[in-house]
Amino acid sequence: MYKVVTVAIACCVAAGCAITPVKINTGDGTEQYFLECGDDKTGCFEKANETCPRGYDVLDTKETQHTSANYWRAATYTEATMQIQCK
Repeated sequence: MYKVVTVAIACCVAAGCAITPVKINTGDGTEQYFLECGDDKTGCFEKANETCPRGYDVLDTKETQHTSANYWRAATYTEATMQIQCK
């Protein structure tokens, strides 16, 4: 039973870490995308290259630090986002 729960949690965590580009409707026909990178900036650039195979311009990036605390410990993590425009 312990192994089943561990595998189920690992799958949920892996699925939550996927970077999915969200297309932005600009009205002028350009392809822009918003990417939520979490703490995986390298993966975000890889997804941008995959989304825009002819290249892209980075329009905006943001990094936000969050602190989460409970009774046992506190944790700080960084969440990054990126907005790109395909060439």
